[in-house]
Amino acid sequence: MSSRKIQRTRELFSTVEQYSNAAMDDICDEGYRFIDINVLSKVFSMLPCPDCLSHSLVFGDILKKKIGFASFLLLSCKSCAWSHEFCTSDVKQGGFEVKKRVVYAMRNIGQGYSGAKKFCSVMNMPNLPTKNNYLKLSKVLKSAAFNVATESMDRASQEVKSCFNTGITECAVSVDGCWQKRGYVSMNGCVAVISIDTGCVLDVEPMSRFCKECQVHDKLDIASVEYKQWKAEHSNCKADFKGSAPAMEPEGADRIFKRSVESMASTTQSILVVEIVRASSVYRIHTKI
Repeated sequence: MSSRKIQRTRELFSTVEQYSNAAMDDICDEGYRFIDINVLSKVFSMLPCPDCLSHSLVFGDILKKKIGFASFLLLSCKSCAWSHEFCTSDVKQGGFEVKKRVVYAMRNIGQGYSGAKKFCSVMNMPNLPTKNNYLKLSKVLKSAAFNVATESMDRASQEVKSCFNTGITECAVSVDGCWQKRGYVSMNGCVAVISIDTGCVLDVEPMSRFCKECQVHDKLDIASVEYKQWKAEHSNCKADFKGSAPAMEPEGADRIFKRSVESMASTTQSILVVEIVRASSVYRIHTKI
């Protein structure tokens, strides 16, 4: 072989190796994907069986073992007794991760069980778990989100405090309100206090004008024994605000101030207290040691 051909061969192999390395760098082996099960079945049919080396692999979903979005898949060989069963989701903290992620995603886009069920129907995916299980996962995620938000706002408060060396500090903030739906008819809203110095959220106040239990029992006679008994036991009403949607923003800001003052009076630890000065949009931050 001539030296010119040898050089061309080396350049060709070098190009192939560089392309292979670049392709491997672009491969991601984590996360979730929407995959048609027929596509996977065709791919597995091209592979040989680990035992008999025949191209007789069959791939499918075990419907009896399906748990919500977590499916159990079976890969078996028609020529021998080899088979392998695996799940499409990891188990974390006593539950399938994919189920928690679906509920969390629906909550983030403002949808509930009905929205998730419609999504599965349109995407030709397996049905959701029961509504009770869906609500249980929502409560678990609510508790986790509350803990994360509390820790994040505590760190934000300490960061603002570290920017100033005085005991009583004045800093500019932005009070912003958001609602679940556009317009002035939203039943749910939230008010956030954001530091202009750091850009971090210092406190939030969610509010709602709707309570499902109140809506159901309002149809009863007010003078009836059943209504009076329910009213006496209904202490945790979800409707914690009465008024228009735009009125949620000043009310939420006022609640944040009052809650901070009460916390300062009832503790001896170092805390952050926010006093609202609406005219100048300035918060006075106090610390009590």
